Amino acid sequence: MKKVLMIAGGIIFVLIVVTIVMSVNDKIYPISMGMHDEMNLEEGLALNGNDPVAYFTEKSAVKGDAQFTHTWNNAEWHFTSDSTKNMFAANPEKYAPQFGGYCAFAVSKGFTADSDPATFHIEDNKLYIFHAEDVKQEFLSAKEENKKLAHSNWDEQ
Repeated sequence: MKKVLMIAGGIIFVLIVVTIVMSVNDKIYPISMGMHDEMNLEEGLALNGNDPVAYFTEKSAVKGDAQFTHTWNNAEWHFTSDSTKNMFAANPEKYAPQFGGYCAFAVSKGFTADSDPATFHIEDNKLYIFHAEDVKQEFLSAKEENKKLAHSNWDEQ
């Protein structure tokens, strides 16, 4: 019996460690614990280097160029031109993704999670980023409720 308990304890320990490692790698944290950063960054870079203005003007995720860089909210933002850089600098809240660029669906459920900047939705002139297309569709299936929950969860942190 003692051997079985030791094996079971070892398995539980391994599962806990694996869960923690996976959570850290995907930036999955309960919002209420405040363990997440203000912005979802990859090596200090917002939106994996996509131009935040292009989501609105091109309706697409477009890679920016490091020669057109602006720092805002402790993040480096890349742009496709001086023009889009200047548009962002004049009003960053207009173009920056909601919830610091974390997955909007995860935020609606009270967590942060990494996102794929190519999976996005613009609603009421606000940019929402998602982890994957299926998650985006689930968010949109109850869009008003999910938006309300996400904003409430994010604002309470």
